Amino acid sequence: MRTEVIPSYPYDIYKDDDNIVTFFKGYNQHSQNYVDFFANLFLPVYDSKSGYLLDWIGRNIYGIRRPVFPIGLQIQRGDINSYAFDEMELNKLLTLYPSNYVMATDDVYIRVIKWHHWKGDNGVFNIQTLKQRVVRFLTGQDVIQQTYQISVSFGLNNQVNLIIYNTGRRNKNPSAVINNSPLSQVAINEQASEMLSLSNLDLAQIFKIAVETGALELPFQFDWVITIV
Repeated sequence: MRTEVIPSYPYDIYKDDDNIVTFFKGYNQHSQNYVDFFANLFLPVYDSKSGYLLDWIGRNIYGIRRPVFPIGLQIQRGDINSYAFDEMELNKLLTLYPSNYVMATDDVYIRVIKWHHWKGDNGVFNIQTLKQRVVRFLTGQDVIQQTYQISVSFGLNNQVNLIIYNTGRRNKNPSAVINNSPLSQVAINEQASEMLSLSNLDLAQIFKIAVETGALELPFQFDWVITIV
């Protein structure tokens, strides 16, 4: 349905003046074109935008700036064998940060916005919701069919281990398990394994960096450890 502006019009004493009437017609047409442009622009639909318009929408509508990712790793020196002799003082800890940074691409920026504002999952945060959100970021798909490439486990001191199986996943079948295999088919204490080939997730490393830099928010009560295998 088209949204039409309320037209402007001249006073009755000027309705016989062709110049004034033409001016108001042009003004009304220009106003209608302006309204049609913004009505068809669909500003909230961020996943169809790019460039500076995407930056404007992400920052002013969704409150998310385009992320900046470091190139390289953060290095700490101070432990034994982490530096050469006479290079730094004893009992001193030196943290070296990356010196180069790169702006996130439009595709990654859209996925960051979707990470925070996607409403297709249920309103309760649980392990399955977390896995779906991770897969959605890595694949760019809205509807998630499977999440077996993501593993989540909990450790000590509120540590959460999130593993991304990027190249494959090996399932082990030890022979010591009763009724796991027929008699005389495998040796005692022999362990069989099966390699499950998985699709390559190109943005796995970007996801890890985005979590570590805070571009992708997760519950702050936990210490998140991202591992790519």
